[in-house]
Amino acid sequence: VIACGLRWMPGDFRCAATGARLDPSSFYEHEGRAYCEEAYRELLFTCHRCKRGCAFDGSDAVRALGETWHAACYRCDNGDCPNDGRLEGGVAFGRDQKDGRGVMPFCEDCFRASFAPRCPACGTGVVAGRDRYVDACGGRWHADHFRCAATGAPLEGEAYFERDGLPYSRQAYLDKFGERCAASGEVIEGDVVRAGGRAWKPEHFRC
Repeated sequence: VIACGLRWMPGDFRCAATGARLDPSSFYEHEGRAYCEEAYRELLFTCHRCKRGCAFDGSDAVRALGETWHAACYRCDNGDCPNDGRLEGGVAFGRDQKDGRGVMPFCEDCFRASFAPRCPACGTGVVAGRDRYVDACGGRWHADHFRCAATGAPLEGEAYFERDGLPYSRQAYLDKFGERCAASGEVIEGDVVRAGGRAWKPEHFRC
């Protein structure tokens, strides 16, 4: 028997779900595996939300998030959804809330509000695939909000220094936190000479 891109001994050609022998002229294939009609219906045509069967021709079914749904059941899982459960463009963000139901769909607004990591600058959710973002300083920032905490200068793609979970440009960090030379008052970069509890630039450490 040649099926699913493989060659089988007749007695070994069985349903991947039930183990029942399959008729080579009447079986269903999904992702390289062979199924009997009953198992195929259960696998691909049972609604993930209501657990009832969808039409076998797929006319009332939606395939999304690795599952099959009745079109009416494919809606945002938040009971208080501000969009009345509608999924804009049919696009859902999946989330398994560990309640035994598996991955359920959420609209972008509800997913952003309830599950997405919050930008440290603005406090709203950052959704991967929708927003440009920067992972830095222990958080996920909207790219436009990743700015120097002292000057407000944009830091996306730039070198930065971190202090107390906030990013600073190099110059702002040195100006604000850098050690200053006891002689000149200038910020010390590089080598430092310490004596008597104070610090000097090497060239300024004189009698």
